[in-house]
Amino acid sequence: MGIAKKNSILLVEFTNQKRLLDGLPVREALLEAGPIRLRPILMTSVATLAAALPPALAIGPGSESRIPMAITILGGVTVSTFFTLLVVPAAYRVLARLERKPRPPSPPARERSAPMVWEHAETPQSPDGIP
Repeated sequence: MGIAKKNSILLVEFTNQKRLLDGLPVREALLEAGPIRLRPILMTSVATLAAALPPALAIGPGSESRIPMAITILGGVTVSTFFTLLVVPAAYRVLARLERKPRPPSPPARERSAPMVWEHAETPQSPDGIP
């Protein structure tokens, strides 16, 4: 779960950087970010699969308790890699349509001519200095 989450976050973050810094549209940013992030994602997944393969093939005492866990890891990493490489970019493209467009900056506020309600005008003072 942690590997899939990390890989997905890195892919989405790299796509966001392409969109913001390079000004690319969603499709082009995904097409550029995908191949660049493919190698690190596959390297992480293959290393995890290679580490889980020996316990999955284990024969000997105690192997009956390690084999199911290793097979679960192999299946989970395989499915999560598939999701990271195919489903996450597709979902990103669909959800990018729901983004709000940035509003143009508002014009500067006008100069105030009259004091606001909470601003107190100077109170008149009597000749002896008492308000």
